[in-house]
Amino acid sequence: MPFRSLAAFAAALAVLTLAPLPPKAQEAAAQDNNGRSPGLTLVVPAIDAERGRQLFVTKGCVYCHSVNGIGGKAAPALDSDAAQPMVNLTDFAARMWRGAPAMIELQEMDLGYQINLTGDELAHLAAFANDPVEQKKLIEEQVPELMREWYLDELPQAQ
Repeated sequence: MPFRSLAAFAAALAVLTLAPLPPKAQEAAAQDNNGRSPGLTLVVPAIDAERGRQLFVTKGCVYCHSVNGIGGKAAPALDSDAAQPMVNLTDFAARMWRGAPAMIELQEMDLGYQINLTGDELAHLAAFANDPVEQKKLIEEQVPELMREWYLDELPQAQ
C-alpha cells in the first residue's frame, strides 16, 4: 500500500531499526530542513541484488530456502515474481518478522547459532529476492559442496 507522505512511510520504517542516525547523517538532515526541526529522517539503503545473491549463500539462507531450484525446501522458495518489479523493503522485513520465531529456532537447532543481518544486508537480500535476472545467475557451483550437504528438505523434528 503506498504511503500518503514521506513522513508516514518514515514512521512505519522507523519501527524496523532502533539505531540512531550517525552524527554526520543527523547534521545533513538538519541542514536539509533549512533550520527547521529535522523530525524523523528516512534512511533508505542502497540495494545491490548481486550482493544479495552472495549473502543468500554466505549467510546460510540457502540451507532452508531455494532460489532458482537451488537450496533447501524446508522454508518457502524465494523465487521472484517477474510481475512485481518493485522492491518493497518493509514488506520483505514484515515477511521475515512473521517467520522469525521459526527461523531462529531452526537456525539454532541446525546451525547452532542465529544468523544476524544488518539493515544493509537485509536490503540486499530483498533486492535479490525480487530480481529474476540476478536469481538466474545463482548456480549450484556457487554453493560450497559442504553447504549443499546441509540443505534441509523438510523441517527437522524438535528433540
